Amino acid sequence: MDNPKPWYRHPAPWLLLSGPIAAVIAGFVTLWLAAEQPHALVVDDYSKIGLTMQRDAARDATARSLGLDAQLSIDAGGAIQLVLDGTRPASLTLKLIHPTLKQFDQTIALHETAPGHYTGHVAQALNGRRYVQLIAPDGTWRLDGSIGRAGRISLRPPTDPQ
Repeated sequence: MDNPKPWYRHPAPWLLLSGPIAAVIAGFVTLWLAAEQPHALVVDDYSKIGLTMQRDAARDATARSLGLDAQLSIDAGGAIQLVLDGTRPASLTLKLIHPTLKQFDQTIALHETAPGHYTGHVAQALNGRRYVQLIAPDGTWRLDGSIGRAGRISLRPPTDPQ
């Protein structure tokens, strides 16, 4: 009679071990991904979020009371044109906020070229949708909207939640 094969020469043990081995490998891959790409949306200080929400609500109420409205257009080359109805400061701040990745957020200074007309330029091309905030130089009001790669939108204060 010939000698029996060692255990590692049989397919059954390897079939039984394949599940746990795959789970260990997947665990290491998950650990590596978590270490390499930390989550950008985690916030440490929730009290600051509450204060920010109160400040934003006050800005929105001020914009509504002033009756502000703006038309924003961004062309494919990144040139920004803005027409603001209502108050007319010499400059404005435009924030283009990526929905999930903070490194793609942009803050752009807009300068008045004619009464109520402002221009600026996007630093990096817009790939996908962005939330848009137009903020007064003194920070007392803001207008909100969202835009795709390029196009034209109306910016208005958010509706009163009450």
